[in-house]
Amino acid sequence: MMHFTEAELRKAWRENLAASQMIQPEFPPSNPRLLLLFYAVECGLKCLLLKRKGVQTTQEIQDELKNIFHDINKILDDLGGNEFKVRLMSNINLEENALLPTRRSMASKQLNELWRYGGTLRNPTQQELAARLETIAQWVQQELL
Repeated sequence: MMHFTEAELRKAWRENLAASQMIQPEFPPSNPRLLLLFYAVECGLKCLLLKRKGVQTTQEIQDELKNIFHDINKILDDLGGNEFKVRLMSNINLEENALLPTRRSMASKQLNELWRYGGTLRNPTQQELAARLETIAQWVQQELL
């Protein structure tokens, strides 16, 4: 596991968020836009976690972070942001690869993998997830001020 400072996570949050906003708005949102937005939210939440715990680096809470990995819902649990959690049903569109089932369950930590490899969600929709991630990003921004 690589370790980062609060300042580095804050910078990554801002840069990923800005990059996600530079991608032409589409309906439904493109996977690259969603992936950057996901990583922005993840970095922002981890930055907020460091801030609330009063530590400067991820190394200081590495045992806790091992259990979180990319699971933004677990981070939201730790931060008391339950109302922002991403609710996922198990309806994933992977029609382009007939070897993979089109219905299976997934956790929020798998969203980055889904979008990285070209999958989409039907329930909730890509648009609904983009809106949820943008809401979380706004909450992070308010909390980091």
